[in-house]
Amino acid sequence: MTRPTGSPADDIGLGDIASALTAALSRLVPDGPVGVAVSGGGDSMALLAGTIAAIGPGRVHAATVDHGIRSESAAEARWVAQHCADRGVSHCILTIDAPGSGNLSAMLRERRYRSLAAWAQAKGLPDILLGHTLDDQAETVLMRLSRGSGVDGLSAMAKTVERDGIRWLRPMLGLRRDDLRAYLRAEGIQWIDDPTNDDLAFDRIKARKALAALAPLGIDAAGLAATATRLSRSRIVLQSAAKALAGEAARHGWAGDVILDPRRLASAAPETQERLLATLVCELTDAAYPPRHRAVAGALQAALGPQPRAATLAGCILIPWRGRLHLCREPAAAPPPIPWPGASAIWDRRWSVEAAPRGAATIAALTEAGLASLPNAAPPPGAPRVAWAGVPSVRATDGSVLAAAIPTLPDKHHLRAIRIHPPGGILSSLAIDTP
Repeated sequence: MTRPTGSPADDIGLGDIASALTAALSRLVPDGPVGVAVSGGGDSMALLAGTIAAIGPGRVHAATVDHGIRSESAAEARWVAQHCADRGVSHCILTIDAPGSGNLSAMLRERRYRSLAAWAQAKGLPDILLGHTLDDQAETVLMRLSRGSGVDGLSAMAKTVERDGIRWLRPMLGLRRDDLRAYLRAEGIQWIDDPTNDDLAFDRIKARKALAALAPLGIDAAGLAATATRLSRSRIVLQSAAKALAGEAARHGWAGDVILDPRRLASAAPETQERLLATLVCELTDAAYPPRHRAVAGALQAALGPQPRAATLAGCILIPWRGRLHLCREPAAAPPPIPWPGASAIWDRRWSVEAAPRGAATIAALTEAGLASLPNAAPPPGAPRVAWAGVPSVRATDGSVLAAAIPTLPDKHHLRAIRIHPPGGILSSLAIDTP
């Protein structure tokens, strides 16, 4: 186990830090119980201490995610649990499996969020506090600069984000990592130093080292964070332009797809085109992060070129069809079948399946083969065949399709399903296409 570090210290005049932490928490922490993600590191331990000081231990519920990447992680999670118990704070250890391959950091982050969200929902917690700091903000800017990110990638982390049915709050974005550790020392609170914080195999650690090297040039964490905040304001303006373009060029299709007018889309500035498409993909797939700029630009180039052709994009397909563009869920990227619970169910995080015929065993994407097996198997009007292949269906235990969300099917084969759109998003503001 990595030994907890930091030791009690005399009062060294850190009242301003404690006040700033408490004030930041007070602005964001609502009434009622609140969740706190606590890894045991200095940032999250300061967050926990400040939250207890601001609202009292009785309203605080902490969780530690043990991803099992390091042999010490289980013992560290138990250490956090004991720290919370000593202070009268409810605590839970959440265990997740480490991915076998791919972008390890990104996949672990996604699994942490999903695990924490499920925990919070089970406990009836509407909010979870995260310990991101001003230093995290600056490091993120450097990392995304290296990837050629645009305004979105370089914008500041939001203090409030809603995803997975939870409101995520970052009350410490204006505070420095070193100041928080000084606060912990003054309070006599220990924390755990993760050895991966010195591992240059991780991009964030490289960015941290680069910040120190750039300081003599006047490029520091505070300046980068301020730039990110200004870019966030620009992002709002650009997003408004994309939403205005959606009102002119986009409509809801009948297969859970979005129909785009290629002429109106092509008449907009490239930045606005790309922003609209990336936002629609995020909302259709419920992705936390937009697809890479190069992929978005490539899909638009293919669809709007002199010889329009289809392109896949982050779990969606953008396909030219009968003079218009259809953005639909890629059937192969849909989630695996889930058991039919016997009542209404959410599928693919974007459909509410209201009822199913007797004998239903699972919910799954219809697929091309499933579409071909239905009565009147010719694709319904209004959308390309691939769009209908991505709608929800219910199947019997032998895998045969009992019903699908296709309005032209006979009643006994028509699955009642309602599309779910993120509140305040572009999809929630679109009109339905007229056949």
